[in-house]
Amino acid sequence: YYPKAIMASVTNNNPTYKGSANQNFRVLAGYIFGSNKSNDKIAMTAPVHMQMNNGKSTMSFVMPEGYS
Repeated sequence: YYPKAIMASVTNNNPTYKGSANQNFRVLAGYIFGSNKSNDKIAMTAPVHMQMNNGKSTMSFVMPEGYS
């Protein structure tokens, strides 16, 4: 049994893994370092999920418990 997970995700059209990983990570890092709606700093979690489909890449952080 795995509990439900909430993820913060970003998607872009960069066609390379390295380029998209760097770009997506910067956006997500800004989000967890306080550049979010409530200006909260959020603990970084592991693992980070990376998926590439049809020329688009998505990176997701699993949010700590208590976020919705």
